Amino acid sequence: MDRYQRVEKPRPESAISENEIRITTQGLIRNYITYASTLLQEKRVGEIVLKAMGQAISKTVAIAEIIKKRIPGLHQNTTISSTSITDVWEPIEEGLFGDDSPCFYDLDLFVNEGIEQEFSRMLSASNGII
Repeated sequence: MDRYQRVEKPRPESAISENEIRITTQGLIRNYITYASTLLQEKRVGEIVLKAMGQAISKTVAIAEIIKKRIPGLHQNTTISSTSITDVWEPIEEGLFGDDSPCFYDLDLFVNEGIEQEFSRMLSASNGII
């Protein structure tokens, strides 16, 4: 790889909405649970979104389970998705070819109250196949 140089591309920054919590491996579970409880009980948001990637996914699942146990009536809708980011390498010398490699995964975990309506909508949209 010493005959190639990586081309830096700016990443688009997405705005974080008030009901979105991005879980990291560095953060403390109790802080995430406190913030989520504040959003659901004091600020009365109808839905919170927990987002994580990599090794923080297991922490996110644990946080969701603790929140569901502490606040009755919550339901969970889990969406798993992946996004690929392509690294572009330009050759420094003539006669060499460029290289691309995907490397990013993302998980969205939704906790909301209207799961029955959402499940019915998904079921009807997919013609009964989920």
